[in-house]
Amino acid sequence: SHPVTIKKGTILRSLSPSSEVMVNSTHHQAIENLGKDLIASAYASDGIIEAVESKSYKFLVGVQWHAEYLNSQLDENLFKRLIEASS
Repeated sequence: SHPVTIKKGTILRSLSPSSEVMVNSTHHQAIENLGKDLIASAYASDGIIEAVESKSYKFLVGVQWHAEYLNSQLDENLFKRLIEASS
């Protein structure tokens, strides 16, 4: 696990009690270039993009960690928001 910093004004930040959270990622690949209408919403301390969001869709969030493990309040809130958005 390692800390990530969440950008102010993002969906993730609205779901997190803190601008820095611990996440559990084991990825061996990372985003280099953002796709059309995507913004980086969280970063690792080494500058790797850990989360993205869409500027075009009401709710589109992608994370590079295992949110399904529910290791933080952010993870729990992210799934609650996904359920709300899909209802």
